[in-house]
Amino acid sequence: MDSNIPLPTVNHTDDIRRAFVVSIAMRYLPVVFAACMTAGCHLPIGKPSIIASPLSQAAQEAAILDVAPLGTPREKAVAALETAGITGNYGTRDSIYYCDLWQRPEGVTWQMNVAVLFDEEGRVYKTRTANAQTAVE
Repeated sequence: MDSNIPLPTVNHTDDIRRAFVVSIAMRYLPVVFAACMTAGCHLPIGKPSIIASPLSQAAQEAAILDVAPLGTPREKAVAALETAGITGNYGTRDSIYYCDLWQRPEGVTWQMNVAVLFDEEGRVYKTRTANAQTAVE
């Protein structure tokens, strides 16, 4: 090898730092991109994304029973509700499932007020208002 050719000086510390920064950026870039895209899809433009359900209480309960009819086993009922875009949670026990939100196909989320009650065998037997309305008149 010809020793007259000057070799560039290499600062290994800078190379290691640069490689580290690039590896971190490449690792988290897809996550940041996905988060930005998801947030962008849900930003309210001109109207809120979560609104009170336009349905009456009776209509809300009927809609829930259309998705999870009386007699449906607990697991199937909750799975059907989730498939329909209805989210919620159990109370202190799994005998009551509180339906909180319903993601509608038009991109709006309705705030629901329905509790699904399960009998001793774990089957839907009734719906009722989820939140007690108390007021002094």
